[in-house]
Amino acid sequence: MNWRLVYVRPEDGGVSVVIPSPNFAGGPGSLSARSVPAGVTALIVDSSELPSRRFRNSWSVLGGKPVVDMAKARVQRMSEIRAERDKLLKATDADKARLDDIGTQPQKQALAAYRQALRDIPLTVEAAVDGAQTPEALEALQPAWPVKP
Repeated sequence: MNWRLVYVRPEDGGVSVVIPSPNFAGGPGSLSARSVPAGVTALIVDSSELPSRRFRNSWSVLGGKPVVDMAKARVQRMSEIRAERDKLLKATDADKARLDDIGTQPQKQALAAYRQALRDIPLTVEAAVDGAQTPEALEALQPAWPVKP
């Protein structure tokens, strides 16, 4: 049983996939009646037609097939990059406080430069993210993260 029900959620436009249980004895029609909101049309697709789950929150339905909406995927990738950047910035907060109290001027300058380079990461990758034409290219895109002093 390799078929899946795919439908667009009316409340948010996201794509849902219903995977039948291995023990399910009915066909797609009987599953659709129980698993798809009333008034929503579900597509029946082979599981091999589903895009990679990497950008699952960026799927849409085009031409009767689930596809990765690249505009949404680019926004998702930039959000992931910003989240990683924010985590790295937060990890330096204690270092900054310590250096403000007892650090030398060169140490303070090195940390300030590192933190600024982290803040600049979205600007340095934005063109590459916007230029990615496939989900695979978007996933492979990695920022050149600065080295912590």
